[in-house]
Amino acid sequence: MSAKQLKKLNVPLSRYVGQLRAELNSKQEELERLQRTVEDQNKNLALKEEELTSAQEANARAPTVTMKNMVDRLKKQLSDKEKQHQVYGVY
Repeated sequence: MSAKQLKKLNVPLSRYVGQLRAELNSKQEELERLQRTVEDQNKNLALKEEELTSAQEANARAPTVTMKNMVDRLKKQLSDKEKQHQVYGVY
């Protein structure tokens, strides 16, 4: 190849290399952005898992609605019995 032909090839080649570098930089920035997004989502997921675990533990310790209703009903029955005893003078 002659020097002229090499010069003609060199210009488009350098433009092509420049385009490839710009594209590579763009892809690297996109990759970094996506990696930050994944990290943020993983942190968010970990927080949600902690909240869920905490809520499950609290629910396990808390009395159930059925149990609360039974206790309320028994308290009312006891109160009614006490009133009956007071009325009949048994107390």
